[in-house]
Amino acid sequence: MHSPWLPTTNLADALAPVASRAREPLGFEYGWVRGAGSAAFIAASIIAGWAIAWHGLSIVIWLQALLMLTVPLAVMRVPAVGTTFVDAPPAHHT
Repeated sequence: MHSPWLPTTNLADALAPVASRAREPLGFEYGWVRGAGSAAFIAASIIAGWAIAWHGLSIVIWLQALLMLTVPLAVMRVPAVGTTFVDAPPAHHT
């Protein structure tokens, strides 16, 4: 049985480099994002292993439910497309 989330990983990996646009004002450095994601995956795997060792396999269901409840909070922090940041340098007109 396949996870319903499986296609989202490949889609995100395909779209992220396009969205990064490192040379544009609202771009980001994809390598740092990818590295942080990998580090978070490793840390979460270790924490999940400890939780299973202490509380049994059923803890996975509770942890997944808790994490899915945090998704709406995380989504609210994502800036809208075309949003400029307050700390962006002012444009100079000559």
